[in-house]
Amino acid sequence: MNMLKDRKIIIIAIIIVVVVNVFNIPIPVLSKYNVDRTLNEYLKTDNISSKYNFKDNYYAAVYNGEEYKYDYGNRVIYDPILAKRFQKKIDKDYLNIKKSNPYVDVELPKRVHLYTVIDADDFDIKVHKLYVIVVKDNEKMSFEETKNKIADIILFIIENLGEDYNIRGLQFKYENLDGEYEVVLEIKERIIDKNIILKNVTRNE
Repeated sequence: MNMLKDRKIIIIAIIIVVVVNVFNIPIPVLSKYNVDRTLNEYLKTDNISSKYNFKDNYYAAVYNGEEYKYDYGNRVIYDPILAKRFQKKIDKDYLNIKKSNPYVDVELPKRVHLYTVIDADDFDIKVHKLYVIVVKDNEKMSFEETKNKIADIILFIIENLGEDYNIRGLQFKYENLDGEYEVVLEIKERIIDKNIILKNVTRNE
């Protein structure tokens, strides 16, 4: 009887480990080892001990006075030092974009914000989410015309930022004389396809 019980426990444990690794489900006790190992490798140290944040669903570890975060479900690392470096860079690059704005009736925001994470499986891959809030347009257009203009403005910004930014996520807010619009988008590749943007334009009621 005890042997049967032990087998059930072993089988359940194996199933849990498989589920955690295949589906990236963060079970704190079991996945902490993998998180600490990955953060140690990334930071080139051996003394990382992360803690699980149940409220916001990520692991966090303090190293040299900075808090690093690991999103186990999406397998990405947030490095605050790298994030600040990219924000500083985009602040400078975006100023040049504002100066070259080809849309006479369009007022671009003073600043854009960039959220940067690192692929936990390949530290060379940086992934960005761009926040552009709010673009103001003094024109009145149909919904189809508005969608096209929004997509064109987004692509103008992303293309002129260049290859240094791997922008796969976007929140873009836009206002014209016809109303308020928004694009919220997260994909697994760089945003360069106009059709994908067009499909994600929504009008705020």
